[in-house]
Amino acid sequence: MGLNTATEHYPKGVCEVLPVVGVRHQSVERAFDELLSLRFKRYGAPTISTPLYLIMPGGNTYTPWIFNAFDKPEVTANEIAAAVNEYGLPWMKEKVDLQRIAEYLEHEGHGFLLPEYRVPIALAFLGRSAEAIAMVEARDAIDDRSQYHSFSQAFSEWISRISG
Repeated sequence: MGLNTATEHYPKGVCEVLPVVGVRHQSVERAFDELLSLRFKRYGAPTISTPLYLIMPGGNTYTPWIFNAFDKPEVTANEIAAAVNEYGLPWMKEKVDLQRIAEYLEHEGHGFLLPEYRVPIALAFLGRSAEAIAMVEARDAIDDRSQYHSFSQAFSEWISRISG
């Protein structure tokens, strides 16, 4: 869980908080970092995540919590904790399976999650190597970003190693 905060446009002592819940799959993230030549961070960002308000009733409207240091901030903290317990934990428990993570990345994930990198990795771990390879090759053919081409090459070598 993370707490995005904003203080701009608020008076001193007031802070907007936007809770985010997520699930991290260590193997996917380790492979992601390896394939992009990044340093693996054991406690890094989640593989999938969503703002808490999106999974709550009426979740189509941006809904932050407002902390006011001068007006019972513990009440707001308790409200956030209750919402995480009621809506966030069930969402996370539902998504801990790698198949569900892959589905979320493919169909529901937001752009910042970089599904074009993570989905093929997840598919490879699920034993769907041919599908993963086809996905990477198709993306590489249309994506002129040199980083994706580098990923594609590293992915080909990596999947050969893990497929045995």
